[in-house]
This record gives sequence, C-alpha cells and structure tokens, in this order.
Amino acid sequence: GEERRGEARRSEEKRGEARRSEEKRGEARRSEEKRGEARRSEEKRGEARRSEEKRGEARR
Repeated sequence: GEERRGEARRSEEKRGEARRSEEKRGEARRSEEKRGEARRSEEKRGEARRSEEKRGEARR
C-alpha cells in the first residue's frame, strides 16, 4: 500500500505541475493579447496623426 500511495502522490504532483504550466501558458497568452492591443492603439494614434497632417495640408 505504501508504494501505491507514493505513486499516487507523484502523479498528483505531476498533475499540479501540468496545471501550473497551463496557467503560465495562459498568462503568456494574455500578455501577448495586451501587446497586440497596445500595437493596435499605436496604429490608431498614427492614423489620427496622419489625418491631422492631411487636414493641415487641406487648410493650406
């Protein structure tokens, strides 16, 4: 019985490690999405700047 319990504990630890690595992957995915959103807002700001320049040229 002792050996079986040891194996059960080991498999439990393995499952815990798998769960932790899953959470790490989720965190990485979330940070990736945040980076993507930052990039998109940067592009939006660039477009706003370009439209501002176009308006300035139209005024001239």
